[in-house]
Amino acid sequence: MSPGRSDVPAEPSAFGQAVLIGMEIDGVQRQVQHLTDLLRELRRSQRAWESGAQGERDVVRVLVGMDDAGWRVLPDRRWPGTRRANIDVLVVGPGGVFVVDVKNWREARVDGGRLWRGDEDAEDELRKVTDQTAAVEQVLADAGLPPTEVVPLLVLAGRRGTEQLDRVQVTGELDLTRNLVRRGLRLEPAVVERALACLDEACPPMRGTAVGTRPVDSPRRARPPRPALTPTVLTPTALTPTALTPTAAAPAGGAPAQDGLFSRDELWRELVDAAAREPIEAWMTWLHPMQARLVCRRSSGPARIRGAAGTGKTVVALHRAKYLAARGDRVLFTSVVSTLGPVNRALLARMAPEHVGRIDFTTVDVLAVRHLDERGERASYQQKIAENYFWLAWGRVGLPSVLGRLGVEPKYWLDEIATVIKGRGLTSFDQYAELVRIGRSMPLQPTHRRAVWDLYEHYERLRMARGVLDRGDVLLRARDQARQRSGGEFDAVIVD
Repeated sequence: MSPGRSDVPAEPSAFGQAVLIGMEIDGVQRQVQHLTDLLRELRRSQRAWESGAQGERDVVRVLVGMDDAGWRVLPDRRWPGTRRANIDVLVVGPGGVFVVDVKNWREARVDGGRLWRGDEDAEDELRKVTDQTAAVEQVLADAGLPPTEVVPLLVLAGRRGTEQLDRVQVTGELDLTRNLVRRGLRLEPAVVERALACLDEACPPMRGTAVGTRPVDSPRRARPPRPALTPTVLTPTALTPTALTPTAAAPAGGAPAQDGLFSRDELWRELVDAAAREPIEAWMTWLHPMQARLVCRRSSGPARIRGAAGTGKTVVALHRAKYLAARGDRVLFTSVVSTLGPVNRALLARMAPEHVGRIDFTTVDVLAVRHLDERGERASYQQKIAENYFWLAWGRVGLPSVLGRLGVEPKYWLDEIATVIKGRGLTSFDQYAELVRIGRSMPLQPTHRRAVWDLYEHYERLRMARGVLDRGDVLLRARDQARQRSGGEFDAVIVD
């Protein structure tokens, strides 16, 4: 060690000490400021959550007050398919199932068909409640409730007024009870109980949900087992809407009734008896689970539902139309029978008066003539005159040919031209020669097909020379016009 040196480090100067302490003070001040900002944000968030919670409590209090009228409230339930996301309130009652999202907003308005919170676009909130509704629909479809009976509802606490934004109904808390009651009696009490059991299983209470939010006189019920479905034993009657778990009658001798399900045979028999006492509209509310799944099924292209008469195809079609219209789609509901349009429209108007305006009930022929009117060619459509030209062509070309020796009514060949050649848009004999004529009663040899084509060409020359259009021409022109349009007139077509 060198002389004069010390192992003890030199003390910092007073100025250095002041600098160090000042740096520590700055660090503490920054931490205090950070904690102050954090505390302010937490308090702001707490006030927002308290405000939202108060809005939810107010709405739940309104709904619980409807318990005597058969409505049941399930607050703060898990969003099906998620682990932590919640649904504010599920309401089940005679008017259907409602997926409720409550907002306690100071400023809310509907402008230009959109929801606004002050100057902020609130479309994300509508999408959220729509997604929640889709998840609940899937749960209840497995139990047999059609998706059209599940309604997304966004409730604005402390407000009045009602607006329909595509599928979501935006309503003020002060008009909530009135809007629910206006839907009428759509679900039987047994249906409500079954839906409650399914939702209680698929949408359990979120952790921390306060005890006692359920109505006092509505204790939690034991979950009834779902009845086994055996498609192979279903009859056409079984494909009509089914009821939920019925209440067993008290046995003879006054013993208390037992909770449970009817046997399958007893259930079907009760359904048939009940249906015989009800108008046709009562059949349009509840679907068999096999039918309910078809209502909201997605496909990559055209889809067909097949079944014998009486199996409920039209019922499924009506619910499908309502489901699509509720999403905001423009729907064409068509049939070859002209008298069915007004009947189906009347049925849907009873099922969903708020959505029937999005659905056009008309035949393909009426729609095609509408397109002809748009082109100013309506006067050229002369079906009777066109048929006169067919008879003229038949006398000149058809009768002297092999067709005249077959002993078949000439009208058969008029139908051949209308439904096979023009109906399928054939433009050359080669197409006709190779075509499988599904649905035609008489097989044709190549010589017969050549004679039919000659008859068709002669008829077309006569018709075109006079500038007359027949039914086939109108349909083909409407098809071509629809193909040329950049945006379709309809988003979906249902053919019954």
